[in-house]
Amino acid sequence: MEADRVRNDSRPVIIDTNGFLAAEEFKIDVFEELRNLGFNRFITPMMVIDELATLSKHKGKTGIAARVGLKLAEKCEVVDFKEKSADTSVLQLALEKNGAVFTNDRKLRNEAVKKGLQVVFVRKNSHLGIKG
Repeated sequence: MEADRVRNDSRPVIIDTNGFLAAEEFKIDVFEELRNLGFNRFITPMMVIDELATLSKHKGKTGIAARVGLKLAEKCEVVDFKEKSADTSVLQLALEKNGAVFTNDRKLRNEAVKKGLQVVFVRKNSHLGIKG
């Protein structure tokens, strides 16, 4: 959708655990979609990598999605950002870097919007959209 396209060339997108999992769950090329939305800098906190590593030990779809997510995370700048949780790390990084948040987690999306951040999310199970 043209309304979803916003030029964000100099702004990073901070990717949450759920964003990485969405790639496998919805069979979306998340980096191509993020580039189509104008993002070219991809950052994730180390706490997200830790969550993916834990989930990757699971069997079934969650484990597969987490292993795919870990592979995708290799395309990101990983920041060792100490906060209480991965979600808090994602929000704080986005605020400090003036970045958007990529997540499909409803609670995190709502928190990001309340803080005035742009949020990238899976729309119609087929592509990424942006709010804010």
